[in-house]
Amino acid sequence: MAAHNVHGIYSVQDAPSLNASIVLDLDRNVHVLTDDDQWFQVGTLDRDDHGIVFDAPWSQGALYAAGGSVLFIHKVDDGPALHFRADVLRSTPAYGAGRVFPVAKLFGQVLTFAGGGLFDFHKRWRRLTPRGFEDIAGGDIGMPDPETFPYGRIDDLSTIGRTLIEGRDGFFLYDGEKITPAVGAGRGVIGKLPWVYDLPSIGRVVVATRNGMFELTKTGALVPLSTPFPTDGLPHPDVADWPESGVALVSTRSGIFTLDSDLKATPILGGDNVSFGRLNPMTGVNPATGEMVLTGSRALFLAVDAQRSQDGACREAQRIADRTPDSNICLRPVPGADAVSIGFAIGEMIAAPGDRGVLFDSVRGLFLLAADDKITQLESRGGQFTRSLARLPWSDEVIAAGSTESVVRNDMTMQMVASSQHSDLMGVFPSIRSAAIVADSSGGPIKLIRLEADRYRRIDTPLSRADVAFIVDAPWFGGPLVETRRGPFLVNRDGQLTFFEVQNLGAARPGLFSALDAFAIDRFRTVYLWRDGWFRITQDRQWLPVHGLPRDAFVNASLDPGSGSVLFATSKGLFAVDQDGNARRLGEGSPAALANFRSLARASKEGAIIAGGTEGLFRIDLDSYELQPVPNGSKDIIGAVLQITETKFANFDFVKASNGTYAFTESGLQVIPALSAASNASQVFVFEQLHRMLVTKQADNLPVLYDVGRRDAAGTCEREFN
Repeated sequence: MAAHNVHGIYSVQDAPSLNASIVLDLDRNVHVLTDDDQWFQVGTLDRDDHGIVFDAPWSQGALYAAGGSVLFIHKVDDGPALHFRADVLRSTPAYGAGRVFPVAKLFGQVLTFAGGGLFDFHKRWRRLTPRGFEDIAGGDIGMPDPETFPYGRIDDLSTIGRTLIEGRDGFFLYDGEKITPAVGAGRGVIGKLPWVYDLPSIGRVVVATRNGMFELTKTGALVPLSTPFPTDGLPHPDVADWPESGVALVSTRSGIFTLDSDLKATPILGGDNVSFGRLNPMTGVNPATGEMVLTGSRALFLAVDAQRSQDGACREAQRIADRTPDSNICLRPVPGADAVSIGFAIGEMIAAPGDRGVLFDSVRGLFLLAADDKITQLESRGGQFTRSLARLPWSDEVIAAGSTESVVRNDMTMQMVASSQHSDLMGVFPSIRSAAIVADSSGGPIKLIRLEADRYRRIDTPLSRADVAFIVDAPWFGGPLVETRRGPFLVNRDGQLTFFEVQNLGAARPGLFSALDAFAIDRFRTVYLWRDGWFRITQDRQWLPVHGLPRDAFVNASLDPGSGSVLFATSKGLFAVDQDGNARRLGEGSPAALANFRSLARASKEGAIIAGGTEGLFRIDLDSYELQPVPNGSKDIIGAVLQITETKFANFDFVKASNGTYAFTESGLQVIPALSAASNASQVFVFEQLHRMLVTKQADNLPVLYDVGRRDAAGTCEREFN
């Protein structure tokens, strides 16, 4: 075919076995362009998708796998003239046709798990020859999971020179000629969905399963590994090759470890700062420096090789680690809190009515954890989601909302209010003694849940979530203030709306639908919101500016110390705001003056507030409103502060930062290894009246619920903090 008949080229890919390139033109025609510039059109794709070329020298051709078509392109020997032909191996109206023909690149072979053709429906592993498909010796091994891997699962393992094929009963190895079982790799050992890692940098193949980690040796045997980190359960460790440093990196529940050619595991300093989850945190290697980029839930990190690094990065990391001593805070599993008993995931927790214990909602329903550690299921539910929990402060009862709305009554009985395909708890509003939920869909109708004649019921409102900009409880106005596309209204206990007139708002823009970040300060009886700048709605319904608060600042948190000014943590610094709407920037002239602050909390010592953000942790003296850095809480030591959780009974606060989780006391910060990012622990739930703190973890064969305690002199993790 002449080159001038090709109307635009979409892609060109090499096919060394054909001494040619495979070319796709803009008309979906597939061509072969030989090394001596001869053109041959060999096929046309059925749709506008392109393919990937897999060279298959053993099959004497190349596989062209497109979304809906798979072509086997090969030479035709019919005399002196050179010809190429494309045999259609598969054509389907759906995408993914190429998955039927995995390529064992080690041997240049196209494989398939299929029957032998007409009237031969028995599936086994076969390989493509120049004359068609033929059976592979030992290939009748079944499938590991037909639903997950409908076309089979193979892994080329260059380190041991074989292709691993997972069969019905375990692992098998293919040497290019025959398939044989891997010794000790039966289904009872590898379990379901094992992960296989080929690690040329250390000359090893490592397998991670629910039952632990193993090495697949060059002799074809699966051998268990002894490691200093936990390997059982899900999620199991992730492994990545790091050729620039001649090691592999392993992400575990105890942090990041290196794995050398002797399979010796060594922890990396700071490796517990990288979160351990269901996605591999080893993102890739920086080609300019050879450093591994690690993606954590709290920050990005670099794995640095001390032998190659000339900038002292590792020495500096050690110096920083020395600034924050380890605390003796620990985690103690709650008895009976395993995934089989209470579900694999817990959502929210809240104190039960009358402080009778802790309520928690899991994927299996609502449970009560009593002071004696007895767990009682109050309500059964299925599915993969958990619900929101909130206290109804006027009754001390608790509402659980999310697909099913239920109320835990004062006598600890359950009342189911309603059940729908979807619902969200929008808020609890003491001013009208009602909770608001969004029903049926994320933009669906808003309904109130209130008590009527000793029964909680849903009450209709004329509102839908898609038409509401914000809703803020404002008892001084007689009910929640809600902004809709028709303007601002007050909501009464019957769900009815009354127009809310705001003075000085301006006739040109009477509505507030474009407003953001609306929140209220009860002591000031004022609603604050952003609309092209920061404004406030006062108790007498005046629309007035907030002086001194930057127009482009976002308020991330607010805290009312009970007297004087309130504190706003914003994206542009910390501010003390008085009742007259005057905002004063704290820390003027310091690097923290313009920093992004996210959290505010009361310090364990009276008369002080702690604030955290991108510059680290700071202390605010309420007598002078002076902003002071916490000595070992700077950003170069703990990173950015993400969240602060108060505790009063334990006399310290939890500080969650990008470089770890810390206990803040009068003597400074201490790191809590048990709550590292790698531990996969949730936020800390604090129950002041119960003198108890809990965290959750998501796992399949490990405890799901833990008490936060302190180690005694004997090393035992005790729940008491007295």
